[in-house]
Amino acid sequence: MSHDATHPNPTGRLALLRHCVARAPALGSALDRLTRLTTDLLDVPIAYIVLGDAEQQSLLSSASALALAPEPEMLMHACAIFQKNAQPGQPLLPDDIRTAIAPELAIAAFTGAKLLSTDGIVIGALCVADSAPRTWRPSDQAGLANIAALAVQTIETHCGLLEQTEVAARARRSQAGLEQRLADELGQREMLAYALVEAQKRESLSTLASGIAHHFNNLLTTILGNAELALIELPPDSPARTSIVPITTATQRAAALNRQMLMYTGRGNFLLQPLDANELVADISDLLGASVARRVTLTTDLAPQLPAVVADAAQMRQALAHLITNSVEAIGDVDGTISVTTSVRELDQATLSRIYHAPDLPAGTYVTLAVSDDGSGMEAATSARIFDPFFTTKFPGRGLGLAAVLGIVRGLRGAICVESALGHGTTMRMVFPAISGPVDATEPAG
Repeated sequence: MSHDATHPNPTGRLALLRHCVARAPALGSALDRLTRLTTDLLDVPIAYIVLGDAEQQSLLSSASALALAPEPEMLMHACAIFQKNAQPGQPLLPDDIRTAIAPELAIAAFTGAKLLSTDGIVIGALCVADSAPRTWRPSDQAGLANIAALAVQTIETHCGLLEQTEVAARARRSQAGLEQRLADELGQREMLAYALVEAQKRESLSTLASGIAHHFNNLLTTILGNAELALIELPPDSPARTSIVPITTATQRAAALNRQMLMYTGRGNFLLQPLDANELVADISDLLGASVARRVTLTTDLAPQLPAVVADAAQMRQALAHLITNSVEAIGDVDGTISVTTSVRELDQATLSRIYHAPDLPAGTYVTLAVSDDGSGMEAATSARIFDPFFTTKFPGRGLGLAAVLGIVRGLRGAICVESALGHGTTMRMVFPAISGPVDATEPAG
């Protein structure tokens, strides 16, 4: 048992022992053997062990060849052992207490020994009684003292083992908690490392694509400019026009693809102004509602009193159009539903870092635009790669749509997350920092 050996506290020690004894079921059988040994060794009909002091006692074990006295009376007799004038092993004359406490008890001789712990604290008593008058011999007192010492050792050993078990259990729980925290920290580090690698990869691709796009744009400008000059100089009936017109058409398409590459990099030309996301959703729903397949139902759920966001209307429409188109393709040739919702959320940095993979965005109020479908859904491996440029689960030559969405979101200081599972559809949720004040009262961002 662990205790303060320098300044023992009897009251605290007894409370600790009572707690341990109450939780040590094997202790009762061990003490029962000692009480039976006491009755045999001293040839007495009654022996019992109590835990406590002069203020409070509790019966731990008893053995008797006769009908035992009621427990309260037994404890009253034991209480005499704890009085200051009662020494361990001293005979206690039953007539001294019988007449005052319980004159009807058939106990004619009574004695006991205090249970002294290893640090000298009285923790209880070993009591013996006889129904016939008798004189206690020195050998009786010595045997009683020896068994009392065994009882103390038994109690402290059982309680010490229980305490060690509890300490070990606490240590195991503490270790399990540390291991869990370590696992969580390692998981968070792995997630941050993965996010860092992804960010570095996208930044490298962004730099490469941006450089190529700018040089390519210069070449396209030269080609388109000369082709248009040639068309101006050629007569309307010149046969050469049939060869030059396709050049201008292809160049314009290449320029559109080039702009899409710049959008992927997040370095496109953005016309920033305060916008109402609800109006954008309403516009894109009217535009795409007639063009989506008849088997697909397009619904909207717009939050009232939505704060404004600073964004480029054209780019936002394009991002929503890409997400809706992607949902249509995920539904395939069956009936399905696409839902576009807006809401306001308070997001902390931990959520932004863990769910939206945007550790650099501050905590605050964000406007959410979500596109959900009940299509085929994706497994985790596919979800992790859908924003990679040119990655597609469809036919080759696709894969820039969602990469462009990511570029638009990043360029507007927003974030995006994907929630998907096979057979349970997909939700793509974009968040943008909200600005205070009505949309028409907010100054455009410079």
